[in-house]
Amino acid sequence: MQADTPSGAVMDVGKRYVRITGSHQGFVEFDFAIGDPDITVELILPKSAFDEFCLKNKVVRLESTGQA
Repeated sequence: MQADTPSGAVMDVGKRYVRITGSHQGFVEFDFAIGDPDITVELILPKSAFDEFCLKNKVVRLESTGQA
């Protein structure tokens, strides 16, 4: 699935991106994006839920800024 952006470029909303930003006491802090890796939301999940989230969304992992 693709969507038009205001600039007329096409964004592939089927692509999902994750950038790990940190971890603390068994939780993974990360940025999640759909279609454009520069437009993100910040999320926190337990490590096991994060792993499942990544598998279900077939994410592309971007360079991390922290550790998991």
